[in-house]
Amino acid sequence: MSSLMAVRADAVREALDNFPVLLLDLDAGRALHILGIGRLQFRRRARLLAEWRGLCMALWRSFPEHAEAMFRQFRESFGQSHTDKTSALALERAPAYWEVLAERGDADFRPVSRFLAAVFFEDEARAQAMALRLMLHVRQTYQSIFDRLI
Repeated sequence: MSSLMAVRADAVREALDNFPVLLLDLDAGRALHILGIGRLQFRRRARLLAEWRGLCMALWRSFPEHAEAMFRQFRESFGQSHTDKTSALALERAPAYWEVLAERGDADFRPVSRFLAAVFFEDEARAQAMALRLMLHVRQTYQSIFDRLI
């Protein structure tokens, strides 16, 4: 039994070590394109990058075992090693995305896609249209996180 606990502890440590690298490697370019945020929209681009990283943190947090403790440890270590404004905003926004994801988990990404789209579009119809386009990309990102970490 103790060898099983050691294996789990190693898996948790490996996930905590690997996720920050994966997070910075996840490309927000497709989300920028879907939302129509252009190259010269610097503030919107920076905001999307922070929101996207916060969403990705929340997607990773759904790691089935030890999620709460792992997420807390990750936030502390990532916050200490990444002190830029974008990372700080991502860490601040991640719990909001986790709360939205907690409703339906990985079974339905519509709520979290609507939540992200609503950050950028006040018009409900436009936000809804963007959310539908984002949903598949969020699912693919979720799958990518787990394919690369597990």
